[in-house]
Amino acid sequence: MKKLTVIILLFCMFFALSACNNNNSTIDEDTYQEDLVTDGFAIPLGDTGAKVAIPAEMGFETFESKQNEFFGGGPNGEWAIIANTEAKSDYSDYSFTEYVSLTAQANEGTVKQDSNGNYYFTYIKEGSDAKVYKFYTAVREGVNKYYRIAFYCFDDKWDYYSGKFEEWAMTIEVE
Repeated sequence: MKKLTVIILLFCMFFALSACNNNNSTIDEDTYQEDLVTDGFAIPLGDTGAKVAIPAEMGFETFESKQNEFFGGGPNGEWAIIANTEAKSDYSDYSFTEYVSLTAQANEGTVKQDSNGNYYFTYIKEGSDAKVYKFYTAVREGVNKYYRIAFYCFDDKWDYYSGKFEEWAMTIEVE
């Protein structure tokens, strides 16, 4: 039980720390054209084994992160994605639904299901930079791992991005 508590607390810390590299600027859709993802192209989220499709006009860059297995987002940091995995064997006493509930509780989030039956949860966190971020975390079950893919943005941009995050989350593929 102590191991589970430590893992959940680390998960919370990773979200808060990864949000620190963002700035509060807007996306210039004409910038970075050579780096933009084409429609329907699934972006590998590092070595996690997960992929997600992001429309080219949103732009996409991969960033370095010491707290997460994967960190990327919009060219100006207005929105971001972090991805982490955990071995299912570490949660052998829990069902997938229970795992989702545990991770949502650790972040004071509310578990829901999208129209395809996929689990996700949303929550708000204040970063160490005193900015408020809102998260849409999709949770998926793979063969050997659980995947947490969190899309997030500044709280004041949530109305614009929340629908996009939901759409992008529906394109997630895992191993």
